[in-house]
Amino acid sequence: MAIQAGHPEHSPLIPTAQHTTVGSLPGIFNLLTIPFDLIYTAASLLKAIYLGDREGEIDAKFRLSTLPLNALSSLSSLATTIMQIQKILVQIGAQALNFGVSIPFIFAANVVGLFLSVIEIIVESVSIKRQVKFLSGLHLNSLEKIEQFISEKDPRKKKELLIKSCHNLCYSKNVPISKMLKETLAALEMKLLFSDQIDEGAILLAQQALTEASAMILQTDAESLDRKYMQLSPEENQRIKSILKKRYPCSSPVQLLMEKMLLKREWLAVKSNNLSRRVSPWCAKEMSSKLKPLLEQMKSEDPVIKKNACKQVKELLFTAKIQAKKHLYYHIVSLVVFAVYAISMIALISSCPPLIPAVMLGVIGTLSFASYILHAGTIEQKGWKFQASDCVPSLVKKGYGKICKLFSNCMKAKKPSIPDGFFKKTCRLLSGPVARPRYLSYCR
Repeated sequence: MAIQAGHPEHSPLIPTAQHTTVGSLPGIFNLLTIPFDLIYTAASLLKAIYLGDREGEIDAKFRLSTLPLNALSSLSSLATTIMQIQKILVQIGAQALNFGVSIPFIFAANVVGLFLSVIEIIVESVSIKRQVKFLSGLHLNSLEKIEQFISEKDPRKKKELLIKSCHNLCYSKNVPISKMLKETLAALEMKLLFSDQIDEGAILLAQQALTEASAMILQTDAESLDRKYMQLSPEENQRIKSILKKRYPCSSPVQLLMEKMLLKREWLAVKSNNLSRRVSPWCAKEMSSKLKPLLEQMKSEDPVIKKNACKQVKELLFTAKIQAKKHLYYHIVSLVVFAVYAISMIALISSCPPLIPAVMLGVIGTLSFASYILHAGTIEQKGWKFQASDCVPSLVKKGYGKICKLFSNCMKAKKPSIPDGFFKKTCRLLSGPVARPRYLSYCR
């Protein structure tokens, strides 16, 4: 692994983890994609084992465990489809596809599908817990109420918003503001509750207190993310030292220092990948490059620099929050899809009327397709924007680009090549006596 300039704990890392994925439902077309999924997931597992990325290793192992089950269920779907085509051909009098599937095979395939859905439900539950824990570490809801108070012009509504903001900051659990500031906001709330209208002095005091509270919340949340995903703790540094002493007992100080820097880079890469799984790789990359310099600017004595840094940190944290919510909603929808799929497999095993599982599978297909479109179209966009071109798979985009390039090269090759001196020679001939029209010579 290459060593970048600067201290390894403070140089930004580019996340290598990809977007968090969810399991795919069994289907005929999965038989084409399963080999590629196997190669990709195996490579992800080896990379996670090499880096010591425990979270990535667990995710990859779960994905590998579902691929054989998905293959068997997809084969069952293929066999069932062939049987349906065979029945249609028999009804119209055609004798083709003399193929039969035994009832025990269909029963076994449904059991395999049930096991697949159970594993995927476990995976999605772990992913949902991961996202909820990440979002619970952010305290940005209080900032939204503060912004509403500052932008409101109606005195009555402004007073109501100020009371809500003060109450929320004073009595919400784990809001990172000082005890003195909480006492100030509590006194301000009591004053507003027992007064008919809000005066200019109270508004000025409220704006100063809430601005200070916003800066404290932003700085605390940003430092928490920086400490958790972009730095090594003292305990982790101590573990690295002990690991190196056991691994290289007779190494020179220079070699030991080089190995220490490499190991630190690997551990920081794991932290960066963990952040990437929660907020998307592009967002994790942006946070890794911007968060630490902005935290330094927030400590500046210059109020203009500090205010600008607070604004950028707020935008960065809200972007991370939205990205984390996107992943959370995506995992919730996938959990519902696999839960309904498990119910449909149980219905098929218990020999209930075929209309019920057929309707369930239709609902599952529609919901899965809608979930894919929404996730693919929004996950690469900042905020809640939707980009339709992102829904096209990258493999299709690359193939389309190569085909266009090939046709462009072919069209260029078909055009006759004209030497550079051809036009000069032609112009010289046209301007000379050889190229003069014959009728002009008779007019002399």
